[in-house]
Amino acid sequence: MKKINSTLITFIFALGFMLVSAGAIMGLIYIVEGNAIELGDRVRAIAYNKAQQEERYETERLLEETKEEREALSNFVLTEGSVIDFITNIEAVASAQGLEFDTQAISPESTKDETFDELSMSFNFSGQKSAVEYMISVLETVPHHSYIRDISLKQSEDRLKWTVRLTLVVTILEND
Repeated sequence: MKKINSTLITFIFALGFMLVSAGAIMGLIYIVEGNAIELGDRVRAIAYNKAQQEERYETERLLEETKEEREALSNFVLTEGSVIDFITNIEAVASAQGLEFDTQAISPESTKDETFDELSMSFNFSGQKSAVEYMISVLETVPHHSYIRDISLKQSEDRLKWTVRLTLVVTILEND
């Protein structure tokens, strides 16, 4: 019986050691999986930060490369802040030509483009034929993206004075 007893004790110790080893292995697997999830989260965070840095670098590079083109575009497209100066300059040209000039209406018009809108400006002016013709040519050739939508000319009975009603549409940059 002594032999059975010692075999039983060895079996119990082996079984206990196996259970402790299995528990240790399961615990290690649990810890490794937890660390793998945390590592995956950190890798995604690093990749996200790297992507943001690359996007920021690309944006800065694009801004630097297109600086001259954007400056050239700004000469042809009005901004919301430069509309007053634009109208003031038109009125100054009309005044220098001896025209009676009146800005009737200024109204923004939305376009399908997300960057640009249009600004409709209605003007009435009158004066001598040569001054009126000159003013129309100035409005046709303003150095901005624009077009004349409506124009009507009327000559006075004494043929000395011409009256013009004109609507000029200018493209403006939506946000300064």
